[in-house]
Amino acid sequence: MLLAASPSVGGADGYPAELLTRARAENLAADPQWLALGYWQPNLLRTGSTSLLDSPDFFLAETGKSDPVAELKATLVAFFALAAGDPDRHPQCIKPARYRWLKQRLAFDPARLPERPCPRLQEWLSAIDPGRLTLIFPAAYLNNPSSMFGHTLIRFDPPPGKQQAPLTSHTVHFAADHRGESGALFALKGLTGFYQAYFALLPYYEKVTQYSDIENRDIWEYELAFEPEKIRLMLASLWEVDM
Repeated sequence: MLLAASPSVGGADGYPAELLTRARAENLAADPQWLALGYWQPNLLRTGSTSLLDSPDFFLAETGKSDPVAELKATLVAFFALAAGDPDRHPQCIKPARYRWLKQRLAFDPARLPERPCPRLQEWLSAIDPGRLTLIFPAAYLNNPSSMFGHTLIRFDPPPGKQQAPLTSHTVHFAADHRGESGALFALKGLTGFYQAYFALLPYYEKVTQYSDIENRDIWEYELAFEPEKIRLMLASLWEVDM
């Protein structure tokens, strides 16, 4: 990935520095939305924050995992990178949630910071076709200790007016990778957060088959009141984690 700013885009007229100055003035690095996009949580003694994400590829700054300020600065500078090779590897395409949010907060000038095309991202979003959100809650399954409190999913449904069976919509869920462990060790590590966890996006019918047919669990659905732009921001954040 090429992260050098293009003189013709932002380096010559000082636009990156201008955006950074405005971001500092508005204290965007401490904004709850920015902290949520980076999964930063306050440290135990409240002396700083650390991201819940472990992959170093998620961060653009060397100290990004524990420094939201450095990560915001590196992100803004990276958006000015020259387009080279695969367009989907441009920082604007790798970090679309950050780009959407910072563009909205700082009102990017498209003449000084052009928006890059992201073909693979757009194809992915079009396939999901998000318009509404539904909270899915399969009831507890007592034969499986990890599911004894139930499980929560989010389903992305098409916009109102579009005819599509809910079973073909996409869902996202968050689960621990317990690597087949069981017994007391499984319970201890699960309750204390010692397992790696991951997000997974898959068709809803696969989960219905698992919960209803195999495990015979009731499934409750609750439609949520989210604006389409907020839904797309959620998906863009999931894209960043998956990248």
